[in-house]
Amino acid sequence: MLMAHQDVVSADSTEWTHPPFEGKITDGFIWGRGTLDIKNQLIGIMEAAETLLSQGYRPERTILFGLGHDEETGGVNGCKILGQLFKERGIHLAGIVDEGGGIMEGLAAGVRGPIALVGVSEKGYLTVEFTVHSQPGHSSTPPPQTSIGILAKALARLEAHPMPTHLRRLRPMYHGIGIAAPLYIQVAFSNVWLFGPLLKRWLVPRAEMNASMRTTTALTIINGGVEDNTIPAEAKAIVNFRLLPGDSIADVLWHAKKVIKDERVKFKPVEGKFNEALPVSPNNAPAYQGLSTVIRQVFGNYPVAPFVMLGGTDCQHFVPVCDHIYRFTSVVMDPSFMGLEHGIDERIPVEAMGKMVQFYAQLIQVWGTKVMTDHLRKE
Repeated sequence: MLMAHQDVVSADSTEWTHPPFEGKITDGFIWGRGTLDIKNQLIGIMEAAETLLSQGYRPERTILFGLGHDEETGGVNGCKILGQLFKERGIHLAGIVDEGGGIMEGLAAGVRGPIALVGVSEKGYLTVEFTVHSQPGHSSTPPPQTSIGILAKALARLEAHPMPTHLRRLRPMYHGIGIAAPLYIQVAFSNVWLFGPLLKRWLVPRAEMNASMRTTTALTIINGGVEDNTIPAEAKAIVNFRLLPGDSIADVLWHAKKVIKDERVKFKPVEGKFNEALPVSPNNAPAYQGLSTVIRQVFGNYPVAPFVMLGGTDCQHFVPVCDHIYRFTSVVMDPSFMGLEHGIDERIPVEAMGKMVQFYAQLIQVWGTKVMTDHLRKE
C-alpha cells in the first residue's frame, strides 16, 4: 500500500509570498500549503498510477492506496477505520510506504553528503497532566511552598533528569550509511561498550540526535493563579513525551514518579493523547530492499539507512495488518527546506515533483510483482 494524507494544516495568507491555497507555479517552485506535507506524495502516487495505466501496465499483485483525510488530527476517522476494515477482512499487507524521511544532509552527525533515510519505526506519544493542590490564601501571608512552587520544582526535576539514552538505537542507521560515515564513527558504534561515554557527550547536545536515542521530555503548557494577590489553590502543567521504541508508557510514568519524588504532585495521561512507540520493521525484508533499490535507481547511489521517525504518521493504524511499514518521502531536501513543513511559504521544486512521480512509478512496478525478490534479482 502506498500512503499519503489529503488534509493540511492552516495557513495565514497575509504572511505568504504567494497565496497558500492556489498552487502557484513560479521561480521554479510550486507554492502552497501541502506541497511538502504531503499533497506532493498524494499527487505523485496518483500521477504515477495514471501514467502506468495509460501505458497498459497491470500489476501482478494488488497495490492499494491509503489516502487518509485527517492525519493532522490523528487519523481517527480516516486511516484508523481503514486499518480496522483490513483487519476485519483478513487482509495482511506485504509492505507500506508513507511519508517520512527523505534524501537529506546534516541529520546524521559526522556524515557529509546526502543520505536517504527510511523510517522503520516511529516514536510513541504521551501527554501527561501534572496537578498540584494547596491551600489558597492571601499573598501577604504566603505558605512556605505554594502550588506553583511545588509544581515548578517538579517540572525542573523532570527537565534536569531526562529518560536514559540508548545509543544502540542509532547503530542500524550508521551501519546503513556504511563507508559514507567516517571510520572513527564506524569504530565507535561497533564498540559502544568502550566509546559510549564519548558518543553521548558528542551526540546529546545535538537536538535531532538526542531525540533519536532517547524518550524526550517537553514542558509545553503551564497554568496557575488568576490574581496577583492571591495564592492559587491549584497549578497545572502539560508535559509531552515522545517515546523511543523500547520505552513504554508505563516506563515513562514510573520515571516521572521516581524523579519528582513528591506525592503532592499528581499526574495522569491525557485522554486520547497517548500511544506506544511502533514496532521496528526489518531492513532486510524484500519490501525494504525493493524500496532501497528504487531510491538508488531514481536518485543516484546514495547510502540508504533506517532510522526512527521522531514525529507520527497514519502508519500507526496499520500495525496489526502489516509487519513491513516504511516511511519515506521521495524528495531531495537541502537546508532551505528546514521549517517549510507547517511553516510559511511551503513549496517544492517543480523538478522534484517529476522525480516523485518517477519514484512511485518505479516502486509500483517493483512492489507489484508476485515475488518482489525475483524482480530484484533481475535488477
